[in-house]
Amino acid sequence: MSTIDTPAAAPAKTGKPETKRAVLNKLMQDYPVLAQHLPLKIGITQELLARSTLSSGVLKRSLRYHLRSKPYLLALSRGGLRYNLDGHPVGEVTREEQQQAREILEQRKTAPQERKMVRQS
Repeated sequence: MSTIDTPAAAPAKTGKPETKRAVLNKLMQDYPVLAQHLPLKIGITQELLARSTLSSGVLKRSLRYHLRSKPYLLALSRGGLRYNLDGHPVGEVTREEQQQAREILEQRKTAPQERKMVRQS
């Protein structure tokens, strides 16, 4: 009778880095302005870095994930005020920024349609 060798169980990872979504969820708890998807002030990354114990890379990846999200881009496309981490208005979204957000959203709409057409041909 032969036996089959089974690989040893992989050791549990410790100190696993948090995902950008998990980090963003924590940031949203700490700073409700993020959860509201309001347009953020220019330079918000520096403000977050000054207040956070997170590494620069982790924080920047998580913030980039938020700033590229559909709800955030929709808020930018509507224009209005920009806010700091405390929820205070500190500037306005420019027409150029509104237009850029609209263009990104439009590209996202058309990209899946273009991929579908390529697959069908």
